[in-house]
Amino acid sequence: EKKPDNIKALEKTAYINYLMRDYNKAEELYKKLLDNEKGLSKFPNTRYMYALMLKYNGKYDESKAAFEQFKTEYNE
Repeated sequence: EKKPDNIKALEKTAYINYLMRDYNKAEELYKKLLDNEKGLSKFPNTRYMYALMLKYNGKYDESKAAFEQFKTEYNE
């Protein structure tokens, strides 16, 4: 059964997982937000948080690329 597409709930759940230090789950949820058209437009810090979760999960090369992409998008 497919769950409804609720962007706000997804963002809050990702943030709660971050606060609980479940960085793997938070990374997964922030990735879902990035993959959704509305996710990035409604929550512009999503890419930053995703990059941070990658860093916390030891994925340094991916994290660096995501931070660079955030920097580029944020400056536009």
